Amino acid sequence: MQTILKLFKLQIDNKSDFLKTTNIKKMLFSILKYILIIGAATLLLSVVLLRIFILGFNTNAELIAIVLLVTQIISLFFAIGNVIKNLYLSKDNELLMVLPATPNQIFMSKIMVIYAQELLVNTLISLPLFLSIGIVGGLNGVYFLSIPFMLILLPILPISLASLLSIPVMAVIRYLKSKTILSIVAILVVVAICVTAYSVLLGKIAGSFNIVDRQIETVRKINQSILNIGSKIIVFYQIALAMLNISKCYWILVFLGMCAVIFVLSIFIIRPLYFKTAMSNLENSVKPLVKEKAFKKRSPFMSLINKEVIQVFRSPGYMFDYFLFTFLMPFIVVCYDKLMLSIAVSQAGEVMIAGSHVLVIGILAILSNISSASAISREGGNFYISKVSPVDYYRQIFAKLTFNAIFTLSALIITMFVSMFYLNPLQVFMGTLAVAFMSIGHIAISIDMDIKNPKLDWYSAEETSSSGALVKSMIVGILMATVLGGIIILMAFTKAVFVPWLIILIIGLAFAIWRVYILVLRINLQYDKIEI
Repeated sequence: MQTILKLFKLQIDNKSDFLKTTNIKKMLFSILKYILIIGAATLLLSVVLLRIFILGFNTNAELIAIVLLVTQIISLFFAIGNVIKNLYLSKDNELLMVLPATPNQIFMSKIMVIYAQELLVNTLISLPLFLSIGIVGGLNGVYFLSIPFMLILLPILPISLASLLSIPVMAVIRYLKSKTILSIVAILVVVAICVTAYSVLLGKIAGSFNIVDRQIETVRKINQSILNIGSKIIVFYQIALAMLNISKCYWILVFLGMCAVIFVLSIFIIRPLYFKTAMSNLENSVKPLVKEKAFKKRSPFMSLINKEVIQVFRSPGYMFDYFLFTFLMPFIVVCYDKLMLSIAVSQAGEVMIAGSHVLVIGILAILSNISSASAISREGGNFYISKVSPVDYYRQIFAKLTFNAIFTLSALIITMFVSMFYLNPLQVFMGTLAVAFMSIGHIAISIDMDIKNPKLDWYSAEETSSSGALVKSMIVGILMATVLGGIIILMAFTKAVFVPWLIILIIGLAFAIWRVYILVLRINLQYDKIEI
């Protein structure tokens, strides 16, 4: 057991500095950071749920059962990725196999790492939701005492199911690995299916959710639907009852036993596959296809843009970073706006919806930009090429900025034209322009963060995603999006209708100019000092 724990710590240290640090203050700060995130999320959800439940919605076991099911489904998707990444595609398999440990010990340490990651994901997703439901619904103390136990148990089932589902998923990955075009098409098809389902679901909600005209009827129908659906989810319904009533707590033990059986079964099934697959390098199993291409003359700047394109299309992960939120932005924004417009009650309310529109497109733009926070780190050991390249540093960096901006601005423009059909066109234009300026500034600050502390010494390109710059970039971006959207919402009742829109336009433009100027200074003062 001691060997397994050492292997577990070794792998966790490779993914995070939490257990590695000997500085108690730094460790406490990391814990405090997560507590603040959970606290802020709980507060925000409580406010939102309070506004919803005050209309007459009920908090009952059926609702908790539905919440449990939804969180388990979300956790399952995360677990599939974690199982594949940590068991089959992890670059540390070869290293671990030569250590003085048995294969079974290595395998169990891997399972513990997966559980730890799922526990963190479940806590960040489920804890704010459970706490906010309990606070707003005025649930009893038994419910709150049961939450810690449920957080420990809930990752087991998704991990067990994900372990079984990872087998066919790995087969598909192996098949698509050598077929780049087919893999891109497959990814786009999956995303299109998800977006279509998402749009249809929100469309149905928006079509029936009219609080203004039919409040009593709508609330009654939703409460009845929750009762019908929640009571049919037998296992999670009984667990929900156990969370509310201590006399039903034996159902938690039943759930634990069921999860244990599925977990043991999945372990026995995937264990042989792990030993067979982990040591086979997918890259070596693919025959490289080299085609001679005609020489194309490009300007230095366009050559740098072309290099970024090639680099992105070499990795499905990078493609997701650049394409996912860019592709989803118009769909999500339209569905969100339609849903909100169905409950608008006044002109000020419509202005507030326009403000929330700015907030949503701002957040989606930020999510498509955060890959810029690893723009330098992605070069890895090849970073020296930028030092000996005949192209100056400024053009190299601004090619990266331009490449990312193309995706984000394209999505913003498409979303803007679509939104003009149902929102005030001038407000939509000014809001989109403000977000576009903010987005350029955000890309600049993200690259600036990476220049200050690049992560060039990596074994796998996925390690660049663990850079602290990505988290900082996301936080700064979300704050900026909140500021822009918040100004419109808070000034919704002002008589000067376009004053708040001019304010956010000036803020966005000033932020872009300031951050681009700082980026130029950073390139001039620090870029040449970066060493591998």
